Order: sequence, then structure tokens, then C-alpha cells
Amino acid sequence: MTLGELVGGAAMTLLALSPHGAVVVDPSGDVTVLPGSTVDDSLDHGAPLPADPRGAFDMSATDSLLAGDISLPLALVACAAPGCGHISHLGFFDPQRPPVCAHPGLPPHTLTIT
Repeated sequence: MTLGELVGGAAMTLLALSPHGAVVVDPSGDVTVLPGSTVDDSLDHGAPLPADPRGAFDMSATDSLLAGDISLPLALVACAAPGCGHISHLGFFDPQRPPVCAHPGLPPHTLTIT
């Protein structure tokens, strides 16, 4: 997966749930830790992403690729609505339009995130 595919994918919306950052490994084995603010600047204003690796990572090119198809992550989010606590599996998140909580024992309500 290229950085462009990662940044352009639906999984990037999950950073809104916990915008700490992302670890990116390029095909040469270089590792970059991107803070959420850096990714946001790139998405919002086209700011260039840093090209230099961060931290003391020792990886070979073979370590940077996983066997098989790459799947994007899901976020496990516990609904914070009073009396709920149902855990939803999200592959996309829009903070302006949070999804409906899927708790089977409660009336439909907006997924509440703390």
C-alpha cells in the first residue's frame, strides 16, 4: 500500500477518534511516525509529508511487507451514551455525522464518543 493509498483510504477517518498518529513503513524499510496533526495538515492544506524516518527502527525491506492482502484497520468504539457501552466496529468515522449505535437492546441513538 502506498502512502497515497493510506492517506486516501477510509481508515484515515479513524484518526478523528484518537488522533495520535500513524506508523508508516515504505518499501525500502524506512519507518516514519506521522503525528495526527501532520496528516491533518496534508489532508487539509496539501502540506508535504516528512520524508525522513523518525526513531531508531532497524528494519529490512523484507520486514516492511506483509504477506497477503492488506486490510485497513477497524476501530472498536464503546458507545458512551448513558446506559449503553455497546462496542461498534468502525471502518469509517465522520465526527460531523456519527453513526447510529447498533446496540440491540436499546432504541436507536447516535454513537456517543467521549
